[in-house]
Amino acid sequence: MTAELQRYPRVMAPADQARQQLLYTVGAYGPVRQGQGAAALATLLADLRSGRGDADLIRRLVALADRLQVPLGQVDLAALDARLRRMPVLATDDRLALARLYALAGDLPRAQAWLTAAFLQMLYPAGPLDNVDDLAKAMARTVAILGAWPDRMAACRIHADLAHRFEKRKLGPNGGDLPGLPPLEGCKTG
Repeated sequence: MTAELQRYPRVMAPADQARQQLLYTVGAYGPVRQGQGAAALATLLADLRSGRGDADLIRRLVALADRLQVPLGQVDLAALDARLRRMPVLATDDRLALARLYALAGDLPRAQAWLTAAFLQMLYPAGPLDNVDDLAKAMARTVAILGAWPDRMAACRIHADLAHRFEKRKLGPNGGDLPGLPPLEGCKTG
């Protein structure tokens, strides 16, 4: 079953892969459950370092590293950065997963950049925002990522910045019905 879940998105166009975050997340669960997570991650990282990483490999690598909660080293992050510059399409959940990955590795400036990019993509989607509940859930995931950051002051500062951006968005067209950004525990609001 795990192999099938990993093969399925591999044959999709990158734009379609970007909408399959759940498949990647579930696909990462299998190797971890079978005790093969570390070996699978090592294989994916070797492929990335060798330059063979396509969009599917990147999504599988990020999902597996996220599932394992393994911080990537600087060499692997540099290889990932180089590949991400050529990534054709990134969904909001891709950007949130990358924010978690960089935060776990201790690279908070890049984690902040990915988190901000995800947040802006939530607020200004390519198509119409047709489900406010999905936005609320995505914002809750964003705040949860900040909640796991080791640098509490940085997390609070970034949360305040995102809250400010969101309040400005709520003043724009169709912004009145948008939910508020959930609070981040231990941070002052207002």
